Amino acid sequence: MSDPKKVVLVHDAAIDEYMSTILLTTMPEVSLEGIVIVNADCIYGPAMDAAWRIQQFIGRTDIPLSLSNARGLNPFPWPYRADCIKQGQIAALDPFGPHPDWPPYPDGDAWLEEYLSAATSR
Repeated sequence: MSDPKKVVLVHDAAIDEYMSTILLTTMPEVSLEGIVIVNADCIYGPAMDAAWRIQQFIGRTDIPLSLSNARGLNPFPWPYRADCIKQGQIAALDPFGPHPDWPPYPDGDAWLEEYLSAATSR
């Protein structure tokens, strides 16, 4: 088999992206290199917490998780954006706690710039 395809997942912390995170980590042909959450259709604190708990649940806290400074131009209404709160309260995630070093959250823009710069210099 060839080397896995390197993937950076940039998402807005809705349920489909959390499921994508889980699925990408099960695919042998993919190497999930990092996750950057954009505060577009979510509430960034609960979104980061839910993502971190999911990474603990799947045993992949080694994948960098960070928050972009970008904002959605036309974000969804607040009731929809609050879905990340519900997703972080899924019973299966109860045993997992918040990240001990957050907030502040890792800078997603800086991480992505560093990652891409390193990739182009090889």
